[in-house]
Amino acid sequence: MLNPIRPNDGEVSEPVLSEDVASVQKQEEKLEEITESVGDADGVRAEADEDVRRPKPAARPHTPTRAEIYEHEVTHLPYRSWCKYCVYGRGVSSPHVRPDKTEKIGVTVSMDYCFMTGEEDEDPSLPGILIVWDDNYECLWALPVEHKGPVDWVVKWVVNKLDEIGYRGVAITLKSDQEPAILALKKAIAAKRTGVTTPIDSPARESQCNGAVEQAVRRWQGQLRTLKEHYEDNVGVKLPVAHPLMG
Repeated sequence: MLNPIRPNDGEVSEPVLSEDVASVQKQEEKLEEITESVGDADGVRAEADEDVRRPKPAARPHTPTRAEIYEHEVTHLPYRSWCKYCVYGRGVSSPHVRPDKTEKIGVTVSMDYCFMTGEEDEDPSLPGILIVWDDNYECLWALPVEHKGPVDWVVKWVVNKLDEIGYRGVAITLKSDQEPAILALKKAIAAKRTGVTTPIDSPARESQCNGAVEQAVRRWQGQLRTLKEHYEDNVGVKLPVAHPLMG
């Protein structure tokens, strides 16, 4: 019985394990492998959970070249966050989401009057500005007018602009608030155009219904402030609101 494990002539032989002991050892090794694999999987899942909520770094500010600055300062369009005049005139705290174009039906042209007020001038305001906004091409026109309402040359100017953009003979919708002056202007434009013109009036005290042209007004006012601030900074003097250059 002792011969299998007895050393012969100074040689040490390894013990011979029975089949039961060997099978138990293999099972223990497999269990360790499974445990390690489960641990690795938990670690991967933990890393995946951590990767879900990564902090979003702020955008690195762009440093414009001198050529880019010269090119931008011609019109200050489009808006650039690195331009102090754009920030002064049109900077907002957060961007506004553009409306979905798929919700638009037909061609709608919105109109409204607005004013730019001054603080230190004898004439506290510019003449009224007629803002016309086309939601189809997203274009804006601004026309200084001394009088509100259906002035002949103003009616002709609006009709010509609509014809130039491609709306000659095209059915459009003219939208505005319920101010009597602009209602009369819309009626005169509809009579002057060759295409069908459908007037729509937003409900009284419901400014959100005419929000497209109100955004256009703010855009125009911001652009005017931007150019005015740039001019005054270069010249070194304040530009009076009643100055002919403002028109």
